[in-house]
Amino acid sequence: MLLELDSLLLQLFEITHSADWEAWLASLRNVFGATVVTLAPLGLAAASLMTSTARSGVAGEAITSYRDAPSHDLAIADDGFPPGGRNGDLTPAGRRYGLGVTIDAGTARYILNLGRDEDRGDFGPEHASALTRVAGFLKRAMASQRLFRSAIAEAEAARALMNASHRGIVFLDASLRVAFANHAAEGLLAAEDVVALRGGAFGAANRAHERRFRDMLETAALNPGRSSIVMLTGARSERHVTAEVTGLSSRPSPLDGAGGPPAVMIVLTEPAEQTVVDPDCLEEVFGFTGQEARVASLLVAGLELSEVAERLSISRETVRHHLKGLFLKTGKHSQRDLVHMITMSLPASALVPGHV
Repeated sequence: MLLELDSLLLQLFEITHSADWEAWLASLRNVFGATVVTLAPLGLAAASLMTSTARSGVAGEAITSYRDAPSHDLAIADDGFPPGGRNGDLTPAGRRYGLGVTIDAGTARYILNLGRDEDRGDFGPEHASALTRVAGFLKRAMASQRLFRSAIAEAEAARALMNASHRGIVFLDASLRVAFANHAAEGLLAAEDVVALRGGAFGAANRAHERRFRDMLETAALNPGRSSIVMLTGARSERHVTAEVTGLSSRPSPLDGAGGPPAVMIVLTEPAEQTVVDPDCLEEVFGFTGQEARVASLLVAGLELSEVAERLSISRETVRHHLKGLFLKTGKHSQRDLVHMITMSLPASALVPGHV
């Protein structure tokens, strides 16, 4: 039984991602020689608990019988069945012997129950010991699955947000291979005019920029938090794209590529496209005053301080005064960092190409 149990526990690491609980419950039933195995979230109402349970080896008529005996589920919720114990609540479903345990896995509680027909005999102390071991591994597996699902949901939300952006966003692993590229970046890569893949690695399509851009990417990969900007021109056209390169920390992420966690983030922007953002949105999100929001909106659109002053009919010194207020409220110390934070913080729907 020990060898079979070890194999059963190893399977838990495989189903954490695949969630193939039905197959695992069938294996659990075979190892313990049980007639039926149920794993279900422990709710307030036993009837609703049994309707949402994952089952192995439970016939339809048995499920109905279980609902007729709700005290069965509550009876094993606290201390579990003692080895060799009998429970009369099992008899409506044709079961005479039961062994169960309650598992606290973070914010959720689950009940794992094994049942046997009378002709299969009682569970013994070795089964109780084995079930205790299973419960420990199962607790960790279910907690890991919740974290995995949460990470995947967050990654999918991040992907959707980045795909909605008109700017190209690319994540590279340490070998400079693409771990993720949003739709805009995929379009630039497909054109092979400004950026391209060389030997699988991300780089500049124009060979005049190739060495410098490659050095910039390699430096960023080795220096988390380091940021630099370069202007890339088309290899076959007069297209110009600004590439902002930032080194990332090496923590694991759902965006991990084959070469490991993302090490570099690249934001590709075509300067010809002004980004327009509603000042009212800036007031609401960042708490800017009305005039600060109007200044910030024009800075995001790419205007110089003198152009902002002219557009708002105020002096350049007044613009500088408002800029200091923007720095104070955002914790930024340069105009470039301020614009970058605003454009990366707002939803894609708030940032649209246009003219001011």
